Formats: sequence, C-alpha cells, structure tokens
Amino acid sequence: MADFTHEDGAGAWQWDGFGMKHGLVRDGEIVVPDEGGVAIAQLLPAGRWSHVWSMRLAGAVRSPLLSDNPPVTLSVGLAGGKHGARSLVVDQAFFPERMVFIDQAMPGWVTLTAGGFSKLVGGVDDRQRRVYLELVTKELNNNFPPRTGLGGVKESDLDDPRSWFGVTRVYQHSAGKAPQDELTRFAPLFADEGASQTKEDMAGRLADLLIAAVRRWSQGECDSEDVRLINEALAAKWLPSESATSPALAALVASYRQTEKRLQPDRTIGSVADWNEGRDERIAVRGSYTDLGDEVPRGNIRFFSGETARASEQSSGRLEFARSVANDQNPLTARVLVNRVWLNLFGEGLVRTPDDFGHLGEPPVHPELLDYLASRFIEEGWSIKRLVTLLVTSAAWRQSSRPDEAALVVDAENRLWHYRPMRRLDAEAVRDSMLVVAGRLDGTLGGPPIDPNRTAEDPAKRLFSGPLDGDGRRSLYLKMTMMEPPRFLALFNQPIPKLTAGRRDATNVPDQALALLNDPLVIAMARHWSVRVLGDGAATPEQRAQQMFVAAFARPPTSEETARLVKLAQRSAELHGAGADVLMQVQPVWQDVAHAIFNLKEFIYVQ
Repeated sequence: MADFTHEDGAGAWQWDGFGMKHGLVRDGEIVVPDEGGVAIAQLLPAGRWSHVWSMRLAGAVRSPLLSDNPPVTLSVGLAGGKHGARSLVVDQAFFPERMVFIDQAMPGWVTLTAGGFSKLVGGVDDRQRRVYLELVTKELNNNFPPRTGLGGVKESDLDDPRSWFGVTRVYQHSAGKAPQDELTRFAPLFADEGASQTKEDMAGRLADLLIAAVRRWSQGECDSEDVRLINEALAAKWLPSESATSPALAALVASYRQTEKRLQPDRTIGSVADWNEGRDERIAVRGSYTDLGDEVPRGNIRFFSGETARASEQSSGRLEFARSVANDQNPLTARVLVNRVWLNLFGEGLVRTPDDFGHLGEPPVHPELLDYLASRFIEEGWSIKRLVTLLVTSAAWRQSSRPDEAALVVDAENRLWHYRPMRRLDAEAVRDSMLVVAGRLDGTLGGPPIDPNRTAEDPAKRLFSGPLDGDGRRSLYLKMTMMEPPRFLALFNQPIPKLTAGRRDATNVPDQALALLNDPLVIAMARHWSVRVLGDGAATPEQRAQQMFVAAFARPPTSEETARLVKLAQRSAELHGAGADVLMQVQPVWQDVAHAIFNLKEFIYVQ
C-alpha cells in the first residue's frame, strides 16, 4: 500500500514536517541519543524517521481515506516514543480519546482495523465514514496535550519538544494475516545441518553472524535483517556503544548534542489542507446528520461567482473558493476589510453590521466612500498600513469629538460623520495603557504566552496562575482558554475565545468601575508608577502632578486639573500622617494620585 523506503514509494500517503522532510534513510542509519553515555541509540531500517537529526524536529504521516464499510486492515512498520502518537480520524473529527501514544523503540508491525465507526457515533445510521490514519509527533498533533490523566502525560512533558516516530512500509491485508517476523537473519546458524549444536558452538556461530552483520554495516552494505540483528545485540549489550570507550567518539557525541540543542522545533499553526476530500455530499435535511437527502455536486457559492462553479474531481472546492475570495476582481472582500479598519479607528463602521454585508445587514451610509476606499486598497496592493495612514491623516479623523448642536439636529446619529465620536479603549488597550504609563511594559516581540493571573488554579483543566502583571507583556501574549479567559479583559468586553466578533460590545457597567478601583492589577500598576515618580526630579507637587497627567493623557492639564491633583495629594498625605514638608517623598501619596488618574474617564476613552 505504501513503501517509505524510497523517495517515490509513499503513493497516496502524505508526510509533513522537517523531521520527515530530512528523515528518508537507507538501512543502517544511526541515531545518536541526545543524553546519556551511549553513543548509538539504535540503527534504523530504511524508511522515513522524524528523529534522524533530532527529536526536536516534527513529523506527520497521514494515510489516504480508508473504507469504513467494509473495514480495512493495515499493518504498519512502525516505531516511536516520547509521545509520538497514532490516531484513526473519523469524518475529520479530532477525538483525543482515540489517540494512542507509540511506545515502541524497535521497529515492528502494528496492525490496525479501520471500520465499525458508525457504532461509535451512536449506531444511528449505516453511513460510510471517511477514515484516515495519522501518525504524528507532539508539535503537529492537534490532540496534544490531551486531557489530564490520558496516556500518562505529565505537565513536564508539555514543555519538552522531543518526540519521534518512523515508518517503513504499510500493507493492506485480510484480517488475521498480518506480516510475521520470519527470522531469516538467523538462517545462517542452521545452514550446516551436521554442525555441532552445543551451547558453546552455537554461541560462536552467533558471534560470527553478528560480526559479519557489523562488517556489512561498516561497509554500507547491510540490509534490514542486519539492522534488526545489530539492534537486538545493542539492546542485549553484546556490542559496545558507550561513548566513553573512545575519547574521539565522546568528542563527536558531545559536539552533536551541543549542536542539536540549538535546533528550533517546527513552528506550526492549525490550518485546512485541501487534500483527498473531493467527494460530493448528501444534504442533511434540517441539519440532521441521520436524515440525508439527495447528493449535491460540490462547487463554488453562486453568490460569489454568479453561477454554480463545478469543483475539480480532485478538489473539495475550498481552493477555488479561496481564490474567488482573495481576488482583485472581487470587491466584497476589500469592502469588508476596509469597513473593519474604519470601525476599529472610528468606533463605528461605514456599514454598521460588519459581520453581515447581506440583505439582512444595514446598507453602507456612504457607499461611494466605501467603494473608493476598497478600490484604492486593492490598487495599493491590499496594504493595511497604507489604508490606516490614509484614514488617520484625513479630515474626518482629525475632527473634534464635540458635536455641533446645529448638526445634531440634522444628523442625530452622526451618520454623516460630522464629528468623531468618543469611544472606549478595547480591553487589551486598557490593560496595556496602564502598563505603559506605569513604566512596566515589556515591548519585546514574540515569545511564549503568559498564564493570566487567577484567584484559583485548576490543574485538571490546566488553568494555572501567572504573574499579576503578566511579566509586563502586552495583552496579546496572555494565554487564552475557553474555560477561563483573563477576567480583567472579560470585564471590558473582550469576546469569549470561541466566538468571532466583527464589532465588540462596549458596555458601561458597575463591574468595570469596581475593577478600576479594586482590581489587584490596577493597584499594582499604581504602586509601580508611584515608585518611579519619586525619582522624577520634580521640585513641587504641581510639577509632579503635571508630569503624571501628561504621561497618562498626552496633553498638559488645565490649572484646575492640576489644583485638584495637588489637593488630592495633600489630603492623602494627611490621611497617611505625613506633613507637607515630606509630601514629595511619601510613596503611598503618589500611589493614590496614580490610582485616581487610572479611574478618570479620559484614561479609558479616546476623544
């Protein structure tokens, strides 16, 4: 069915990942372990192996679609470890409970049956399922990490990028007819029927057999039977494999390990692969998967193409659909994107239903403007940077947030954009603004996500608590989970992670005011800011208040605003039992001032 021992033998099977890309080997390739005193972990038979160069490299092998009815029986020449896994994926549905971790150091046959899956989904129909076999390392495994307790995965395993597997050949056969080890490597022991059968003589012949296999391996002439024999000898410690036996060998092993640790694991993202899915489907009547109607030929959506464009026989139609969406001749995509950018800058879109440009949504307020921006966007190479530059340098953007009374009479809803409406910052911007003003923001790009601070941890759900301020990282780097997103961000209308939202809600509820008063993050940022301002060199309370005001709002305060902040500082000093002569050096006083600034409406609203 598939032969991975040479470049073109995989047939309809597919492989992925750098480990597999660089993992095609002939019989006898060595694997150097990344730790321990052993120089050779094993020899590999011909095939594709993800860990030839390093267990940090990822790999995946996927079969073509297999028949569920009647079932298909496969035998796969396989080995793997470090949570390399195999799964039978049914109807494209990832199901971690069906995943099995491969714990087989030496290559051998694994027999699997793909069939009977209608019973697993309730036994309510006899519809043929689409099944394929997936072999995968951690980095390319959509089901890793599994739920806690499954497969013996420890939390320490999650940060270890090492994982591996390899395949040699795949056979499809009748049930009960799996390939067997014929032990042909031991045939020379019995070639001479008249030879002595004593234990000592048999041991001598076995030593000669092993030495001959090692000699063929050293000359690059070994076969898979020689590899199995040498591996069995290494496992039994009949052959020396410790690097300490040779200083030169030890130096080579150390050099390899030093280089191997610098390899970066594959960077992966979840996506859709248009592969082996070219099949027409029956209509699910009223959405029921048990009540199926007529078969419908796959094709493009008539709304986009004006006609039912038939997909090719080898395609699901996704590629044709994607090309029709990302097309200079399709103005809808550009209009939607331009509208989203306008919405994020101005707080309201030219089309006020950004998720619905259909007949159920609102029509654009300025259709000519929307078409002009969409056309220009396409002409400038779909550059969002140029689009943003155009909008923020426009007269519409530079308008005041204070409406004209006469204009309000004519345009009460500001549909004609006669002023730029005030809008509240998004949840992430509220948090990041406090980090910036407090001097705590770490602007480093990239890096691992940070667990949000939590009141309680739940190891069973992998909900762990991180630093209160997220190590100063931008909100972009806070780890998102559907079970418990960061609560501070949720209070300020960050959408829940499992839903898309073209336009966020912008509520004004008591919980938000209470959070700005009492949330530990707000208090911690006020404290951090107050410690910084003690060394700002200000000579008077008025000067310090003005500097803090400018840092928070990017504008100088009025004399009245300065007086109010100074009065607050003086009152705070009294409550803390500090005199006016030491006011400038009392940290809690300026923490109160910082906290008050965070609570001003202007801090979380853009005018």
